[in-house]
Amino acid sequence: MRDMIVREHILADQLEESVVQHSGKGAGLIFDALVNGGNSPHFADVDDDKLKKAENAMLHAANVWQNEISELPGRHPNLRQSAAKLVEEYLGHTHHSVMQDIPEGWHPGDSWDLSKVARLPRELRNRCKSAPESSPFMSICG
Repeated sequence: MRDMIVREHILADQLEESVVQHSGKGAGLIFDALVNGGNSPHFADVDDDKLKKAENAMLHAANVWQNEISELPGRHPNLRQSAAKLVEEYLGHTHHSVMQDIPEGWHPGDSWDLSKVARLPRELRNRCKSAPESSPFMSICG
């Protein structure tokens, strides 16, 4: 069972990375537009060409994942699904729930409210320092 979960995480990582490689910092807007379509407040900020490239990149990443996993013992039940279905489920489950957590009125470039972020355990905090404001991380741990 653990191997199946790890394989699902690998798929999610590959799908996300495929969009980030093409869109860089604009990946969040791309995901929002893919998940919410015309209901996204940022849909007009994303052109159709970028959306199509992101969709194609994710389909390619899903195909690569299927080829890699098919070679492993135990494989994965999701190999029976098409790459398009894997992408659809990823967007529907993973990014839909993330986008629901975005506070009303938030826009790209706004600071996040980090007041509810869990603190690191003490032994880890002792090895960490605060990350620069430009970093996507809160801490850098060595």
